[in-house]
Amino acid sequence: MYRLRKLMISIENLYGGLLFSYAPSRFRTSFQRGLQSLRVSDEKSFSEESPLSIVFVCRGNICRSPYAEKRLAEYWQEDERLRTIPMKTSSVGLDTRNGKPANERATTVALTRNVDLNSHQATAADGYSLSEADLIFVMERKHLRGIVKLYRYSFRKAVFLGSLAVPEYPLVVEDPYGRPEEEFQECFSQIDAALKNFIALARERLRERLR
Repeated sequence: MYRLRKLMISIENLYGGLLFSYAPSRFRTSFQRGLQSLRVSDEKSFSEESPLSIVFVCRGNICRSPYAEKRLAEYWQEDERLRTIPMKTSSVGLDTRNGKPANERATTVALTRNVDLNSHQATAADGYSLSEADLIFVMERKHLRGIVKLYRYSFRKAVFLGSLAVPEYPLVVEDPYGRPEEEFQECFSQIDAALKNFIALARERLRERLR
């Protein structure tokens, strides 16, 4: 069981200023509150029965968010320290139907990066309890608006995933659906960069076991 306060403070210090330079002013408050959401969880205990819950949101839940979900779970388990912290990843789509498989091109490209999306089935956000998430990563500004419509206070937990890869990549993680394979590779590289930075911060800060 672990504390999360230092991790979120680190994210805010390292990336908050960069994001504020890229995001419209009306979204800056939402981002800041998203970072603060886990500060509220400073005393929250995580266990196998109640793990740290991280949710990725995109439009169809067939390209970006399922890749991010699988990749973060992989990175987490590869780390000797982080793997001892109970954590679950999930992904949902704001405009999708339950059970829809991952996009064929996304699946093909993901396999070249050792991420298997063959068993993925889309989950509609309106049937998912976002209130139970500890952290919500969104890809675009409209995703933030979308989750707020479903769960009024979800903006307090929401963070732009791309903010963790700025300035190497743009703030927004663009949808590669219907585009060439090269654009899927670029999208997945952006997601990888963001998640590697997240893991690095987690590795550094999530050390203290609750007594």
